[in-house]
Amino acid sequence: MARIRTIKPEFFRHEGLQDLERDNQGSYVMLTFAGIWTLCDKSGRFEWKPRTIKLDVLPFLDFDMEKTLLLLCRFSYVRRYEVDGKAYGEVIHFADHQRISGKEAQDPGRYPEPIDPAKETKKGSAGEATGKQPVAQEKEKEKEKEKEKEKEKEKEGNGSSATALPQRAETKTAAIWNCYRSAYWQRYGVEPVRNAKVNGQLANIVDRLGGEDAPCVAEFYLGHSSRWYVEKGHSVECLQKDAEKLRTEWATGQRITTTRARQLDRTQTNGDVFAKLIAEAEAQRG
Repeated sequence: MARIRTIKPEFFRHEGLQDLERDNQGSYVMLTFAGIWTLCDKSGRFEWKPRTIKLDVLPFLDFDMEKTLLLLCRFSYVRRYEVDGKAYGEVIHFADHQRISGKEAQDPGRYPEPIDPAKETKKGSAGEATGKQPVAQEKEKEKEKEKEKEKEKEKEGNGSSATALPQRAETKTAAIWNCYRSAYWQRYGVEPVRNAKVNGQLANIVDRLGGEDAPCVAEFYLGHSSRWYVEKGHSVECLQKDAEKLRTEWATGQRITTTRARQLDRTQTNGDVFAKLIAEAEAQRG
């Protein structure tokens, strides 16, 4: 059953949605996005049934609802997930668009939440939990590697320096990886890829931003809706490339979009022109 929802005035000036609408004319991205809010429960979740959704949202317009939903998924406005074989959708940052109150706020959510594999435990044959959360496992591995590292230092020979280097590198990137991984799961509902190339990129970011700021910037980056970052799937490579820029945005709380950069550039240009005119006027008076 559809619900009454509200639309904030700034929705119609959303740059990312406007760009998506412009580049995919006939998909009715913005109207569909607002329309599915009426189908969501209080947590922003809904059943992923494109044909049924089409009946509730713009039923008399000829367009492919599933294609539009997948567009919203691709650009991280909506996430698709499955629970017990059934497909659901979730509006990312639903709370930014709607304020739930009254009886609905007290009721339990209608649809199940996405299953976070990082929080699941493996089950044994008797049904007991035999595994541990990946984060906890990583911490234990780090402790074991630190112990091995200390033992290697006590030994003499070439072997100690050869084994200590990768251990130091992995420990160095543990904090930033954990933050990146957690935020990536929250946005995309899947685990990010980690390999030797990613490890090297993460280590480089830590070297440039410092061990304290780097994890925070990585988490901030996953919440960034810059079109370029979204198209690249918020890869670690983009994070590495724009590390200092993202650190500035995180520290100041101001995201520099293309439009904002153009505005600043125009402001600087106008300031330079006026300064020149003032200088010329003063020179003439002199």
